[in-house]
Amino acid sequence: MKNSKKIILILLATIFTQQLVEAQTEVAPLSPRLTQYMLHQPFVNPAAVGSYESFTGAMSYRNDWSGMEGTANTQGIDVTMPLSDVNYMGVGLIRDYIGAGYETQYSFNVNYAFRMQISDDDYLSLGLSGGGDYIVNDFSNLEGINLNDPAYSQASESTFAPNMRLGAYYFRDKVYAGVAISNLFSTTITTNADNTKEYETEYLDLNKVNYMLHAGVSIPISDYWDLNVSSLGRYASGSKLQVDFNSMFMYDNIFGIGAMYRTNNELAIMANFRFLEKFRLGYAYETRLSDYDNSDMGTHEIMLIFQLPDPKGSAIVVPRF
Repeated sequence: MKNSKKIILILLATIFTQQLVEAQTEVAPLSPRLTQYMLHQPFVNPAAVGSYESFTGAMSYRNDWSGMEGTANTQGIDVTMPLSDVNYMGVGLIRDYIGAGYETQYSFNVNYAFRMQISDDDYLSLGLSGGGDYIVNDFSNLEGINLNDPAYSQASESTFAPNMRLGAYYFRDKVYAGVAISNLFSTTITTNADNTKEYETEYLDLNKVNYMLHAGVSIPISDYWDLNVSSLGRYASGSKLQVDFNSMFMYDNIFGIGAMYRTNNELAIMANFRFLEKFRLGYAYETRLSDYDNSDMGTHEIMLIFQLPDPKGSAIVVPRF
């Protein structure tokens, strides 16, 4: 079993390596691989920063294919705070480790949102996010790789790629809808015949932009229970539309349990609870539905959120699910 796991890791690493050394390689801004993004939406949409009335921080940890050694994992941290009634700001950092000692990618973003009140109960936030991705490729830990091969002449390589996101986020009491576009900057690595590399960054190439649309509503079903329903769709040119469908039963905004189905045949079970008034802890177990037994290859994800009380005591309750 261990040997088969090593073979799988080597194959995955080889695929990523081949992508790196082809004549042209795209370096895209990091998209966080998260299941519980609905608990802290600035992870996917910078405009969502404008819906937070008090200082909020979120930390996440995700371990993919937990039954295997040396597999991918992702860590993220994001903080959000209001600057005034209309100006909001946040900062995010994500570390994404592909696994097998191959690639580590760091993403840093500064988020800004301008919020408008469009009626007594309705708000619209417009967001901008700028930053960069630092990608480190390390071939020295890969088994079966010949470092004397000119394609791998450097055991370690690094690349910096700027990134930018835009977003819009509408919300009112227990309802939200947002749209975000990312990968507005795309960096191409060109490998020359002498194995030297050239880097070129393109701006606003619509063929390389990624689109996301998300929405949610909280439906009261009793004095203490709510049904939270949400969805997120992702699309990029040349790839299939991917949609998440989420539902969660929430008891008195203290404890929630639910599930997520993703159209690439993935299923997740989620639960979260609030404690010490200012904290919320979420857990998700994700697996891929398939014909083979992958019971020992599930994905675990933990998210911890800290939020100070709203100093204004706003009656607006934006669904965080």
